Amino acid sequence: MLKLTANRLAATLVLSGLASITASVAADAPQQPAEQPKIDAPPPKPYSVPSKTKDYIKKAVELPSRPAYATIHDAYRKPAELLQFSNIRPGHTVVELSSYGNYWSVMLSEIVGPKGQLHMYDPLFAAPLADEGQAFAAAHPNTKFQNLDFNNIEFPKGIDLVWCYACFHEVLGTGVNIDPFFAKMYKAMKPGARFLVVFYTARDGMENRDVGTLHRIDVATVRGTIQAAGFQLQEDNRLLQNTQDDRKSQVFTEAEGDLADRMIYRFVKP
Repeated sequence: MLKLTANRLAATLVLSGLASITASVAADAPQQPAEQPKIDAPPPKPYSVPSKTKDYIKKAVELPSRPAYATIHDAYRKPAELLQFSNIRPGHTVVELSSYGNYWSVMLSEIVGPKGQLHMYDPLFAAPLADEGQAFAAAHPNTKFQNLDFNNIEFPKGIDLVWCYACFHEVLGTGVNIDPFFAKMYKAMKPGARFLVVFYTARDGMENRDVGTLHRIDVATVRGTIQAAGFQLQEDNRLLQNTQDDRKSQVFTEAEGDLADRMIYRFVKP
């Protein structure tokens, strides 16, 4: 029940974060009436780990300790396929941006194992979930957690992978100084390290003011911002594509996120 409450709070925090985004990138945008976030998820669909999945990824996805409120999303998020696409390995040093809810943290921590490290960073507006993040880190010796202003992040040296699932808007539009942020991250990453970005796809050419109201981003904005920081686009992936999504609707709830068309980019530090 505590975990479920935390997940519901996370949905509320999304709206809180979006309020900051709207203020920073769309001060002139018309104000919309506040709505209570939905907390539903799609009905469960069968999900099984593909046969060619690496053993350490299969083990992480199939952990018996993963609760039903997490695994209910697996068919919509395809964790085994996405983790394998990221090239994560045991022993890696991984940075997870916006970890609240710990859906991915559980699997990332399991994969990197005792010789690896998972560094979890949550933005300030997620402070109500800090206790959960701290408790997760306390229970997983290979994990560290911080709730802080992203402008003040000091990344660990030797990063192999940066994991950014549905969090790019929090880097792009909540008062983070983009150039110094990416410069610090880039410097801390090993040559050949990967930066995985997954986010809800917007219409082509969507203006940034819509980021706060729709919780979507134009793919060109994501590519351009990250490539300008020196990263190279190594591969994009259509694993979470939904051609039935018109890319015009809001994405606030877990159900909306699971059913939305999502971009997947793997960037690399050359």
